[in-house]
Amino acid sequence: EFQAIEDQLEKPSSGANPYVGTMKVLQKELAQFESYMKPYALEALGILEQNGIAANDFNYKDSGTVLKYFREFSKGQFYSSKGPRIQSALAAGSNWGSKKGRNYDALTRLADSQLMPILKAMVDYEKAHVRRYNSAKEVLKKFHAFGLIADITRKLKAYKEANNIMLLADAPKFLNGVINDSDTPFIYEKVGSHFRHYLIDEFQDTSGLQWKNFFPLLKDAIDQGQASMVVGDVKQSVYRWRGGDLQLLQNEVGQAIGGHATDIRELTANYRSAEVLVDFNNAFFAKAPGIISETTENPMAAEAYRDVIQETKKYPGKGFVDITFLEKPDEDEDWTSEVMKRLPLLLEGLQDKKIKLKDIAILVRKNDEGQRIATELMQYQHKQARPGYRYDVVSNESLRLDTATSVNLLVSALRYLHNPNDAIVRGQLAFEVNKGKPLGKIFLEAGRSQMKELLPGAFLKETGWLNRLSIFELTEELIRMFDLGREESELAYLQAFQDLVLEFSAMEKNDLASFLEWWDNIKAKRSIQVAGNVDAISILTVHKAKGLQFKYVIIPFLNWKLGHDKQTLLWVRSDKPPFDKMGYLTVQYKSNLLETYFDEDYRQERAKSYLDNLNLLYVAFTRAEEGLMAFALKPNKKRGDGKM
Repeated sequence: EFQAIEDQLEKPSSGANPYVGTMKVLQKELAQFESYMKPYALEALGILEQNGIAANDFNYKDSGTVLKYFREFSKGQFYSSKGPRIQSALAAGSNWGSKKGRNYDALTRLADSQLMPILKAMVDYEKAHVRRYNSAKEVLKKFHAFGLIADITRKLKAYKEANNIMLLADAPKFLNGVINDSDTPFIYEKVGSHFRHYLIDEFQDTSGLQWKNFFPLLKDAIDQGQASMVVGDVKQSVYRWRGGDLQLLQNEVGQAIGGHATDIRELTANYRSAEVLVDFNNAFFAKAPGIISETTENPMAAEAYRDVIQETKKYPGKGFVDITFLEKPDEDEDWTSEVMKRLPLLLEGLQDKKIKLKDIAILVRKNDEGQRIATELMQYQHKQARPGYRYDVVSNESLRLDTATSVNLLVSALRYLHNPNDAIVRGQLAFEVNKGKPLGKIFLEAGRSQMKELLPGAFLKETGWLNRLSIFELTEELIRMFDLGREESELAYLQAFQDLVLEFSAMEKNDLASFLEWWDNIKAKRSIQVAGNVDAISILTVHKAKGLQFKYVIIPFLNWKLGHDKQTLLWVRSDKPPFDKMGYLTVQYKSNLLETYFDEDYRQERAKSYLDNLNLLYVAFTRAEEGLMAFALKPNKKRGDGKM
């Protein structure tokens, strides 16, 4: 995790910037490689031109051929010799030319006599130096991001020291520095005098620093003959992006405590799911980890799932699993659109079986997927709903504050008070207040600043006084002036918004401009909380569903990638020159790293990311008690696409 290496990224406060020197060294590596290859390539192209050999004379012209190889390096561009056509050309000069071409014999003789030695010299140099060249190239691609992160880290540390503050995220690292590998650090002495036993739950999501801080407590208790308990499931480790390390539970805890003081108990009974679901998960997860371990050439997945088989203790002979594979649509269509057409019908079918909405959960991989489902189900309910059926949902997305009419009107009024001369702000407020009226007239009058017919008179008369109020008093007055409390369905949103205002008021700043900026940053993350007994479908991400259970689970978009689905930076280092003197560097996670000094970092990250997503699937599949339903894109049998 980043905290473990951030101290090594700090730029010295005095003297020359070391990163400038590092960048020059890397650029020199590229220039040296390209300057060696370029003269050879130019010489080869010169020989071809002198002898009247053109692209049409080559087998496959310049598509992956030696001609392409020479041309790219003559321009100072790297081109790999690993392609089958270049390898074929290395084997014999007769493989260079097109046998149907008029210059086939001439090109064959030329290849054997003059061009083959040039090609072999270039390929030999490439093989000897390409990993070093590619390593420098990959580091340089993200070097500006690396420098920016290092500089932000240094400035953040300086700010914390100047203001005598510490981030909550710094606490584990700070505590670890105090402990400093002591067996009985003084900071735990008082704690140890009060507690004799410790229980640490969800241990599979514990970070390395947290474990170093927990260990002295556990060790001290064990040395005094007191028992403690660590509980976790490596198959449900889904927070590696937050520092969680499943290897701690899988291996390191037992090794650190010692076999003589460790009693490992594997729980094999399943008290949640019906027999059919347990059997399905047993069969699926007994097979899938082996495939992933074989694909990644890493035993990590297979080892994590070695104890996956469970026994049924609930609903023997009952339950169902229904996974629908959809055909891939045309290029201009999205397969998820078909899912959204089928989802309401599936919900209607469940209601036909007398299943309550509160017993149904829809699990998604990403928040925006949940927002889409909530939005489209609400639209379906208003436009296409069949009599006697309901499609009510409860989710962070459907209950977000910025989706509430009253909150949007309130924020628009605040923006108007902050900047009444902004035509867009005037138009937005006029629209929120006059919904249902002709838009053309509303925006025309707002654009001309003719707001008297659009807004309450009391609001327009008291704008000067309102601007002098505190944020909390201001929102109370606006709620009164616009009569926002008349809608009972909006009261929960207004109350939650006022709670946010109070939260902001406790900060250092309390002016309107700062509040509006703060609101823009956090509005997508704030929603109202509702009681758990509301009869509505729950929409959750898989992460938020961990630890929960539902009678029926629907996974509408079961098509996420096994690897990373967005650009990811890796922190790497190497003992090979010149990187051995550079410490930690950043590179982008991609298969190109296999041809660098950082290939093992890539392989490790690939294995871990595949296991992360398998664990997410395990969490999703094991939330259901009686029924599991999913929609997935029909797999491509011709090739593995790295998706589930």
